[in-house]
Amino acid sequence: MYNIVKHFHLWMVIISLLLFQYRYWRFHVSQRPMPKILRMMPHAIDTLLLLSGVTLAVMIALVPWQVPWLGAKLLALLAYIGLGTVAMKRRGWAQWLGYVLATLAVIYMVLVATQKQPWPSLGSVFS
Repeated sequence: MYNIVKHFHLWMVIISLLLFQYRYWRFHVSQRPMPKILRMMPHAIDTLLLLSGVTLAVMIALVPWQVPWLGAKLLALLAYIGLGTVAMKRRGWAQWLGYVLATLAVIYMVLVATQKQPWPSLGSVFS
């Protein structure tokens, strides 16, 4: 059961990230209107992502304040949510900065999750 939930979680991560990138570039760079489904879909995907993450933590008895890398990942998630909101709702330099920092937060979360370290090494990514 753990592997099923883990793979589901990984798919939700991929879909969430791709959807964020698509929405930003399609609607803020090319200025196209956003269909209702693309306004609602991220909420559903992110809810499933969060639920699967909590399920994984419960399944293997991880407590965020006792496991430093998980606590760091959750703080980065909060930053990603805030920065993603800035990227989607602001204009000008704040929008661009929100987008870049939100994308960096996701990269950080992926590195933390794969290396199980709150301060992941970039050396292992490039080797």
